[in-house]
Amino acid sequence: MTTDELAIAEVIVDCWNAVKEGDFGRLASHYDPERFTLFSEHPPHGLEHGERALLIKRSLITQISGIEVELEGIEVNVFDDVALVTYTVSYKGMLVYQYRFEGQLISVKAFCTTVLVRQQDGWKIVHEHFTRLSEGNNLTSRSAT
Repeated sequence: MTTDELAIAEVIVDCWNAVKEGDFGRLASHYDPERFTLFSEHPPHGLEHGERALLIKRSLITQISGIEVELEGIEVNVFDDVALVTYTVSYKGMLVYQYRFEGQLISVKAFCTTVLVRQQDGWKIVHEHFTRLSEGNNLTSRSAT
């Protein structure tokens, strides 16, 4: 991997480590809050922008306790000052319903696409798209023929 590819992969890994550690400030530092957009498997299921999109990211920290995360197959492609990262994430934890004092175990596996832009202070995330995989979905690698 090139220096840029390593730096970009580190951004992705640190985002998920920040989620596991409940550190929203560190998580948010990897995003461009003015340009960030998000498609997610979490409600409200539309394209969200800016601070609203970051609030959805924050919900991973505030609504899921004991979160465990596994990242697989991180691929980084750099096109000058834009990078495209694809990977699979699996996470599980206890979804806590704060007002009812109860929770539910959740387990999610999703394809992720993240777009980053080089800025003066490093690579910042400007778009994420998560597509939840159905349970029991076995991933296979396909090569171009």
